This record gives sequence, C-alpha cells and structure tokens, in this order.
Amino acid sequence: MKIEDLNYNAFSERELKPYSKRAPDFSGRFIRWFLENIYRLEEIDADDACVDAKHDKGVDAIYVDDVAETVYIIQAKTKIKDSAEFGDTEIKEFFGTLQQFDSKNKIDEVYSETKNDKLKQTIARTGLASKVDSGYDVLGIFISNARANDDAKAILAKLPKIKHL
Repeated sequence: MKIEDLNYNAFSERELKPYSKRAPDFSGRFIRWFLENIYRLEEIDADDACVDAKHDKGVDAIYVDDVAETVYIIQAKTKIKDSAEFGDTEIKEFFGTLQQFDSKNKIDEVYSETKNDKLKQTIARTGLASKVDSGYDVLGIFISNARANDDAKAILAKLPKIKHL
C-alpha cells in the first residue's frame, strides 16, 4: 500500500465502507480496519479493543497480546486534508498517555478516574493492571493517514516505546 492510498477520500471509499455501521467516524473506522488488517483481529475483538470516546485518557484502542506478553496502547490521528502532516506535539502527547499505563498503580488510577465505560470495561476484561504488573511490555502504536513531519520523525527516533505505523 502506498501512502497516497491512505488519503481520506480514497481510503474511505475503498476500505472503510464496511465499517460504517460499527463506527460513526473516519477515525473509529480507521482503527478497526488497522486492528483487523494489521494485527489480524476478528471483528468482535477489534470492536472490543476500541475505547475511543469522551474521557478515554488519550487512548483509542487497547490490544493485549498474551502470546507476546505485550500491551499495545493505540492512538490514531487522522486528517481529512491529503497533504496534512503531524508533528512532534501529537507524539509528545501520546508519550504522556503511555505513562498512565506503565504500572499497576497507574492503571488502577485510570480505571477509578475515567468516566469512559468502554475504557473501564477493557481494563477489567483484559486484566490489564495485573498483566503489566507481571511484566508485560507496554508499547504505544501511533497510527495516522498523514505523513510525519521532520520534528515527528526526530522525536519518534528517541522514543523506542512508540511505533509509528
């Protein structure tokens, strides 16, 4: 897939139509497409992983891979304008988001503070706090249909816990 294939109109038309009943907006559809096509999740598992809504603490999806003992915290930044880029600000904000999930105590705090029921359910259903406490790695996955500018590329090179796809 070429970068221009991810442009808002082309990608919406070609790839995201089947997701329109499962997510109300481009970002929600994009995340589900990503989880199903990149991580190869089943439809129900992709939907369960998505927590994107008000009070989501900066998280759009949480996927726990028990085989690899890795927790993936996923953030999507989508753009409508085909020539749009994202910069280091978005990456720095996401880095802050990841810090909320690097220990059992912090995850327990997120659970008790959030008003997002989907986030609470995902934390509880996956046993997230105990898995992180037992040594699961926590990695950030930053996905976008926009290009990373030079500032974003520079900060990503310094943050090995964040992967840009």
